[in-house]
Amino acid sequence: MYSSHRVFTMSLNENKALFINTLTGMTLILPDSYYQLFRLIDQDKLTDKITQQFSKEIQLLKSKNYIFESKAEEQAYFDNKMKAQMERTQKNLIHFTFVPTHLCNYDCGYCFETKEQRSKNTNLSSEMIKTAFEAVDQLCAEIDLQPDSKPTFHLMGGETLLLHIKPQIKLLLEELNKRNFQTEIITNGHFLSEYMDILSENKSVIQALQVTLDGTEEVHNRRRILKTTGVGNFNKIVQGIDSALEHGIPIKLRMNIDKSNEDISEFIDFLKMKGWFGRKDLLFLPGIVNDFNECGDYNELINEDKITEIMKPFSSLSCEKSGEDTSFVSFGILHKIKSYLEQMNRKNFSLQDCMINRSFVFSPNGKIFQCPVTMHKNEHAIGEFAPTFKMYDSTSRFGWNHIKEVREEKGCSTCATATVCPGPCPIQARKEFESERMHSCKNTDNAISEYLEHYKEEILKLPIFELKDN
Repeated sequence: MYSSHRVFTMSLNENKALFINTLTGMTLILPDSYYQLFRLIDQDKLTDKITQQFSKEIQLLKSKNYIFESKAEEQAYFDNKMKAQMERTQKNLIHFTFVPTHLCNYDCGYCFETKEQRSKNTNLSSEMIKTAFEAVDQLCAEIDLQPDSKPTFHLMGGETLLLHIKPQIKLLLEELNKRNFQTEIITNGHFLSEYMDILSENKSVIQALQVTLDGTEEVHNRRRILKTTGVGNFNKIVQGIDSALEHGIPIKLRMNIDKSNEDISEFIDFLKMKGWFGRKDLLFLPGIVNDFNECGDYNELINEDKITEIMKPFSSLSCEKSGEDTSFVSFGILHKIKSYLEQMNRKNFSLQDCMINRSFVFSPNGKIFQCPVTMHKNEHAIGEFAPTFKMYDSTSRFGWNHIKEVREEKGCSTCATATVCPGPCPIQARKEFESERMHSCKNTDNAISEYLEHYKEEILKLPIFELKDN
């Protein structure tokens, strides 16, 4: 008998134990006797007498893929899971990003784009937009998406909604509408009110506006400053968000967290005061600032092991249950564990994966990149769309595929958290190790243990799985 090393267990008290199966996404609360049995199997101390005495318990653990007859059986199950996931991904996912301009009106110290890049007044022209969509049509046809699958889109900058490119934004939305596609627009929110006419006219195309507020007025205005004045404009952005919601346009409220704003409790109070929690059309999206391209002299980055501490202002394990609409997708592994806990007793497996191999970024210089982070270096271009469309046979292409790495890479394939981990950023890995296949993994086991310990009292309130149904 073999206990899967991809199962996390935790004794909650003398009566209950938590089982999280990262192979299937199924999480169960079981009697503590199952935990003790699982430990015996893990320690290879299962005797014939114990096997007979606990035959029903063993059968349940087998049926839920917590234990297997052998390590080889678990590996075969794992390989089939990964193969199916790979096939779904290749047929169902392709992502496009349009960057209408590199220019930005803000000067945020932690921006992943270089100051030189953010100062370039390089813009997509109307002709470039049309040839870009011809490229989109051709790439979609070549990838052979499933009939019920559609490509996903982002519009981002620089600053996406600068006033001088308003005609281009209008054209981008019209081209998306022709194809019955939707897009998310990433914006600092400064000119939301000035853009509300064309945004409201094309709101069926807009999946969401992702707008950043980095804290309360004082905190936000200190961190996100206008180039022209050296101060922020919190109230103008809040007014723009309110206007978008009034016009029926969903909001993703981004908060970039580092050492200077890691205590988010006052901002949570502000969101509640505004009535923004509990709305179906506003998603709070906190995330930790990452250093992709060296953020100048910025030294406020925090370690990911602080994530549990940051999440503590959310008193409830399930934001949905407490009336708060919040996504911790930017927090990687803990986001996955949280989703498993919120959907108890049912399979909820999906492997997180960087989309760099299925992503196409259309830059205002006419080049195509795999990721917005790589746009500052033309040697990372994988093609061009202006004046005509062509893909390069480029040796600089990032080849990371987390699903493949989990199956084949020695470190990932044996790692207990591989199936809940999004994998390392290939760009950061290449920068740090000169190879995207080198990993700089955090102490994920400890992070998960701290997270579960923090929510232990709430987990204890969850009912034991109804064994009689099995």
